[in-house]
Amino acid sequence: MLSQGDITGFTKSVQDAINYDDPQTLEVLGETLYDSGSIDQSELIFRHLIDLDPNNSSAKIMLADILNENGDTDSALLLLDEISEQDEKYLAVMMQKADIYQTMGMDEVSESLLSQALTIDPTNQALIFGMAELLYSEGKYEKAIFYYNKLLNNGVTTYLSQNIKVRYANCLNFTGKFEQAAKIYETFNNILLSDDDLFIKGTVFYEIHEFKKSIDTLEELRERTPDYASIYLVLASSYEETGNLDQAYQIALKGYEINEFDFKLLLKFSQLAQKLGHFEQAVSGYQKILKNDPENIQALINLSLIYLSKSSNQEAIELLSGQESLDPRLSWNLGQAYLRQDQLTKAQENLLAVFDQFQDEPDYLLDLITLFKKQRNIKPILAMMQMYLKLVPTDDKIATEYENLRNEQELND
Repeated sequence: MLSQGDITGFTKSVQDAINYDDPQTLEVLGETLYDSGSIDQSELIFRHLIDLDPNNSSAKIMLADILNENGDTDSALLLLDEISEQDEKYLAVMMQKADIYQTMGMDEVSESLLSQALTIDPTNQALIFGMAELLYSEGKYEKAIFYYNKLLNNGVTTYLSQNIKVRYANCLNFTGKFEQAAKIYETFNNILLSDDDLFIKGTVFYEIHEFKKSIDTLEELRERTPDYASIYLVLASSYEETGNLDQAYQIALKGYEINEFDFKLLLKFSQLAQKLGHFEQAVSGYQKILKNDPENIQALINLSLIYLSKSSNQEAIELLSGQESLDPRLSWNLGQAYLRQDQLTKAQENLLAVFDQFQDEPDYLLDLITLFKKQRNIKPILAMMQMYLKLVPTDDKIATEYENLRNEQELND
């Protein structure tokens, strides 16, 4: 008789076991072979056990697992369907079906099966964990919180090597409960966290404006895994929030060198370059973004502002013409460019189109004042100056102009 620990024999030994061993020993051998990776030999044994007893649910469950592993999900499901709901192994059947349907991308069916199983055995930790993990993978974090919390309340902090507290904290993060998530993350030793979980910890600190902690966490991850591309945007943003623009700029540059298709990071790099006065790099970055996404509003706004700051008014007009409807700020910038080119009709059209949005912006009102001055239109000049002085009462120059124009108008009237 082949002993339980002897897994070195292959076809002849397995056939001998099939011919001479009792079903109980064969089942143990089949499971041992399966665990050791001898799937084909294991399959022979479980098929034989089913031939001996068509109601052997344990053998059917194991064979279904093998069939599923080999990609024959239809046969696996048919085999599981043969097992009665009254069978003592039926919970295992439902769990296995749920796994199969999940691998097939039929998450709703999988969720329904686990839900049914939980009505039968609501305290089953494997079922609770399976449901939590399924909901987590689906992005249904609010629902997943309930099941992870259930495990934690029962004293289960680790299941199948998964840290339940980490999963719970991740769910809190993904549902916007950043403060709660941060308190849990504070208890974790970073060494024990995976790269993904350490990244989430860093983003949680960023969300609650704990920028120093975010930097420390993400720098630790960067040292551990320098090519973890996702960290660079959050890390650069954290440095920016602390006022360290030079380091933020360098971090964004390194991240972009790792992944040149990360256009969100390229936007951050370009914005930092613009703040630091590295206009050539900023312009190049914005142009790359717009080549990929011609309607990227932030890139259009920022690039047009650079053109305006450099008096490159025609470039601004060419950039924004036809795009001004995307965002009010684009219309304002386009109006500025036309104003500087003395194309007053187009300037007025674009500037007045966004009056409701920017009437409380002093710089916008100054542009309208300039426009109406060029048109020699006294009444709207006075109206805009009056609005401006309510916002900036300390501007003596505009106040003096306002008084002079008002006196002049009274004399003319």
